[in-house]
Amino acid sequence: MLTSLAGVAAPASPRPAYRGFRANVARVRRLTPHFTRVTFAGEELAEFGTAGLDQRVKVVLPLGDSGFAHFPDGEDWYSAWRELPAGQRNPFRTYTIRAVRPEDREVDVDFVAHGDTGPGSAWATHARPGDEIVLVGPDELSAGRTVGIDWRPGAVDTVLLAGDETAAPAICAILESLPADAEGAAIIEVPSADDELEVAAPVGVEVRWLARAEA
Repeated sequence: MLTSLAGVAAPASPRPAYRGFRANVARVRRLTPHFTRVTFAGEELAEFGTAGLDQRVKVVLPLGDSGFAHFPDGEDWYSAWRELPAGQRNPFRTYTIRAVRPEDREVDVDFVAHGDTGPGSAWATHARPGDEIVLVGPDELSAGRTVGIDWRPGAVDTVLLAGDETAAPAICAILESLPADAEGAAIIEVPSADDELEVAAPVGVEVRWLARAEA
């Protein structure tokens, strides 16, 4: 579920639209054989953007023993990151936010688990409560807080969403943001029948999970 930021004034002063938020792993939950949900927590997440939908974020991973000592803050973080020596650049990967709970200072990200074949998957596989992380995402108090959202269908009567497991978190978040009277379909391809995720879609939207293992 994506909730609004309660008790915080509307954007007024110029602030970076997309910036780093320091947080820690609060919980790690294996949802299915190929999906792992990591819940991040931290005081800075009280100001994390709540627009929801297919909100993209960068999950910045720790760099060896230095952790995040070299990772730049501020709106121009990417340019500053590129100027760092290669050995001081934290790796990062792009993911979709599954849920934001600003009142609890928490953010959920669902990772597709494929062992240690990629930095993001490897990190999620071994993540433990207390691990430090940086999420680069929208600032709720910024006038540009909807940066990183591509789902902009406008006024439509019927929706059609389709994607594989890498798109599943975004599709599920979009489904849960639709009005109760929405109609349409969502088709999601996943590795196996055991990878179907729980999603609260409107009654009029059919959700079909296609398992590659059974194709």
